[in-house]
Amino acid sequence: MARIKAQTANTQADSEAYRVIAAAQAEAEKTRIGAGAQAEATRLAAKAEADAILTKAHADAQVLDQFAREMEMRRIEVSKVRAYGDKTIFVPSDGPGAQMGSALAIGMAACLGTR
Repeated sequence: MARIKAQTANTQADSEAYRVIAAAQAEAEKTRIGAGAQAEATRLAAKAEADAILTKAHADAQVLDQFAREMEMRRIEVSKVRAYGDKTIFVPSDGPGAQMGSALAIGMAACLGTR
């Protein structure tokens, strides 16, 4: 009689363990599917944004009016300031301004070193 009760208890424990494992597998599959869907949505959004930027760049390249080009450059400057903040300093990384950027960085480092 005790042996039958032990086998029944083992069977119940096995079925409970199987239920827990099946639930964990289902949750993992749900998470995997959700992550895949999120990744695909992110990829599609990035592609759409890249396509929009490319289309705008092609349209901007065909603008012949110098005043319109100058206004677009000013809009870009405003958007840079809006994105990075009004206390950000943009230093050229090529051309004659590159040497000024290095001098500015060395001067700032020297000033920080004296404090």
